[in-house]
Amino acid sequence: MTAVKKLSMQDHKDLLHVIGKSQPGIPHQLDFSDEIQYRFFMKDLEDAGVIEKDFPQVYKTIARAKEVHIAQNGPVLPGTGTPSQQGLENVNIITTAVYNTSPANLAAANTPVATGQCSASAVSTVVGGTIFTTLVLKIIDIATGNVLVSKQIGPVFGEGEYLPILTEGTAPGAQGMKVVFTYSYQQKEGQPPVFETVHLDLNDEPVGIPTVTQPVLTPEHLAQGQKYIKFGIGRPQPGYNPDCDYVWSESTQDHPIVRLPMVGSQKFKSNIVGPLKEENITCYLMLVNKGGAGAPIKPTGGLLSGIQISPNDPKLLTWNFPYNGDIKLDKSIQFGPATFAPDSLTALFFQVILNVEGSTDPVQTCIYGTTSPYWSPSSYDQPGIYVIRPFDYVWHCVAEDTEVTLIDKSTKRIDQLTGGEALLGIDGKTVRVLDTVFGQEEKPLLAITNDQGESIKVTNNHFIMTDKGPQKADKLSEGDALITVTGTSKIKSITREVFNRRVWNIGLINTDAEPAEDHYFFGNGMLIGDRHAASHFALNHEKTLEDVLQALPVEWHKDAISAFERKQLEV
Repeated sequence: MTAVKKLSMQDHKDLLHVIGKSQPGIPHQLDFSDEIQYRFFMKDLEDAGVIEKDFPQVYKTIARAKEVHIAQNGPVLPGTGTPSQQGLENVNIITTAVYNTSPANLAAANTPVATGQCSASAVSTVVGGTIFTTLVLKIIDIATGNVLVSKQIGPVFGEGEYLPILTEGTAPGAQGMKVVFTYSYQQKEGQPPVFETVHLDLNDEPVGIPTVTQPVLTPEHLAQGQKYIKFGIGRPQPGYNPDCDYVWSESTQDHPIVRLPMVGSQKFKSNIVGPLKEENITCYLMLVNKGGAGAPIKPTGGLLSGIQISPNDPKLLTWNFPYNGDIKLDKSIQFGPATFAPDSLTALFFQVILNVEGSTDPVQTCIYGTTSPYWSPSSYDQPGIYVIRPFDYVWHCVAEDTEVTLIDKSTKRIDQLTGGEALLGIDGKTVRVLDTVFGQEEKPLLAITNDQGESIKVTNNHFIMTDKGPQKADKLSEGDALITVTGTSKIKSITREVFNRRVWNIGLINTDAEPAEDHYFFGNGMLIGDRHAASHFALNHEKTLEDVLQALPVEWHKDAISAFERKQLEV
């Protein structure tokens, strides 16, 4: 983060030029055939300390992009004739831009204080991660060219699934302040890199944080210190779901629908000017697991019908998508088939941009689920943003005919478990089945066979216990030693098999009060993780430089090493 600094006259003109190319909230793809836009982007890199000596491949990528833009007369994808646009699978957006007026002063005089805190946040999430990503977020006084606060992230390499960025500081008032978010990334080798910017006006219209009544943790789970709002999807046994706050039993559905109840309201200082427009409502879930798929999931239908200006108070915006466990009566938002990874931890982004009396600039309210802090309301809350807990969606992961070992060494198919069964766990300990979940897997499964003739079919990211600890299935190799009912065995073969049937997983509780990380059971004789194990391991696992370099083309290694060394110095 940087202190207040004034843009040079040239940089100020360049900024105004770039902002003039787009509408608030709408990403603008930078055109490097325009020297001003190119200079604007390169200045951000310079300010972020991204120099060519340390990041040669980043600079080569930018140089190639500029050549393409000049040859094509702009950032045009070959064969399309139109500027490239962000697809639904990738999101790069300002999530909030607010001026924090004092609630006490607002209550007394209904006016903002002379000076106050301002904050802005943004997020970049790209399906499958990126080769590199850079993010720059600034709050700028457009009239004077003063950069009040700024924050840079990157370049980061081999990540990009979920990169949130926050900047905050003080401002003399909201008028004339803009939040500018500039980002770049390359998703895969051979794909055109993306260089874009988006801006929003800083506003002080939202009064306090929104009121949110759904989704919330149950009082029981809150008392137990639970950190995540949990949703059960694809649950086959109604009524037996003590681990989830919201449950929909869909025993006959092969593609469980992801549902999210959402009920609340936001107060504004001024009367809201209608009508509300569907195109100004943005809502999606996005994966936040480090190393996960990073895929935002949009609702299957429009949301305008559930969002309205209160008929009793023109300053109050309400949204009403209430939960009902009966699927036929449920009004929760539907996000389509469960397309993300098992045991996915997701965050919600919900924003409504609207107009209010007395202002020519649009304002917005935002509910944003983040990974930190876990509680809410919190010291991080700002007017117009309500920090809510991440959501833990739970389902699947092994073939439906997997035989599970009970404590008496007999076996039972996983799809025949009903809850409460005593299973054999680590070191002969007893674990009990808390719940079962299922999904339909259309991708090939990994078939892992050991030298004892045992074989199991699992999805790529299911965790299997080895002699060196838990490991994702797609990271295993022939010869690795697995833990089995009888001791250890080595992997003889790993193949991919076409599979278009249900896959299952279970949630376990330890009767010996052991840590949750011990949630492992034996499937087809091999020790594998329950649905908690994947979440715990993935969230606690940090990518090493070795992992990053292995995933990157060799020409990016110098850049990745520089980024790693820079991060170590910051720590």
